[in-house]
Amino acid sequence: ARAAAGGGGGSGAGAAADADAFARISQLERWHGETHVHVWDTDAANRVRGSDGYVASPQHIATSAESTREFFVEPLQRVLPLRATGATATIDGIELVDMEMDPLAYESAATRPANAAYHQFGAPGVFNLSALHDGAPVIASLPHFYDAAASYRRNVSGLAPRRAAHRSFAQFEPHSGLPMNAAKRLQIAMHLRGFPGLLLYPRVAPLYVPMVWIEEGGHITPALARQFTDRLGAAGL
Repeated sequence: ARAAAGGGGGSGAGAAADADAFARISQLERWHGETHVHVWDTDAANRVRGSDGYVASPQHIATSAESTREFFVEPLQRVLPLRATGATATIDGIELVDMEMDPLAYESAATRPANAAYHQFGAPGVFNLSALHDGAPVIASLPHFYDAAASYRRNVSGLAPRRAAHRSFAQFEPHSGLPMNAAKRLQIAMHLRGFPGLLLYPRVAPLYVPMVWIEEGGHITPALARQFTDRLGAAGL
């Protein structure tokens, strides 16, 4: 469920309520009717929150590196943060704030203890999904193990991670909070290794095999950009 803006009247309390409701636009409060998932080790890790990705409150959009916002990723059943890169982009004359997945989200628990709740005890750069798949050695990462430890690419040929092609990002118009250009990318891989007594390939070298990677994204069209610019100008912004 998403919070809806409410009426506030002219009182200070009403204005504060309106501001709070506006800040909660597009914020998830439940997923499949539940306020929490039942996967991770702490209440905070399991709590459903963050944006659905379709719009962000302008309060969450700034170019400074301290500016972050959270979004809920259904395949991972957890919240991930977007962090401002400090850069801007322009599409059809509209200036946008660039944000991308915060690397702290896929840091190892050895250097970021909060990630122990998500069972991230290996090298940095991946999400451990075994708790979602009955203990199967499934991990998720950015495509081609971009921004992950080199050990994940060992014994796998054909990988060529590149920031431009493989990062997850969103670029927001700061006055409206609308995403004008975005790509959500995710790779699923399996950890394979040989076992004594295994009849097929008993001496297979340990490796992480990418199974599939998925991309969802899009950008505003020139016609819609002109409409948006005209309406923003009419509003005096």
